[in-house]
Amino acid sequence: MKNKSTLVFYSLLLSCCFLLLVNAQEQKPHNNFTLNVLQYSDKPNYEKEHVHVLILKNNSRLTSQYSISLFNDQCSDTNQYRLSNKKESNINAEISFDNLNKKSQVSDVVTVQPNKTLKIYLKIKQKISAKLDSWNCTTIRATRLSDNNSKKSKSNIYQSVIIKTFVPNPNTIGH
Repeated sequence: MKNKSTLVFYSLLLSCCFLLLVNAQEQKPHNNFTLNVLQYSDKPNYEKEHVHVLILKNNSRLTSQYSISLFNDQCSDTNQYRLSNKKESNINAEISFDNLNKKSQVSDVVTVQPNKTLKIYLKIKQKISAKLDSWNCTTIRATRLSDNNSKKSKSNIYQSVIIKTFVPNPNTIGH
């Protein structure tokens, strides 16, 4: 009888530990998402327009809204970068969702269903007045909005991707 009660006690203890572990996993905040580059443009640097495809994946169990922000800045080289909203960048950048060829919504707030993905197309066009032999950094930032679904809601949960673009000098040999 003593062995049976010990076995029941340990089984109960093991069950409680398992339930605590499962409960702790479920209490993770529902802010799991990723923003990654799915495909970089395969055009050569001397082309004036490039399209990169990014993917936003909602890994949580809830439908979530994300604010998509776009920042451009000149980079002196590929290792130095600062985030700003300067108007004097070398490129024009725009984003669209799901289909680049069709006029899709061009909004900065998107909704992604649980365990689903959203393709983001980043079109980068070199300005005519671009500084030659220079780098440009374009940052796409996806910020998860809080539960009140307001664009102005405070949220510090975000993912960023930086796309670096080189503006070559067409007079240089090899371009």
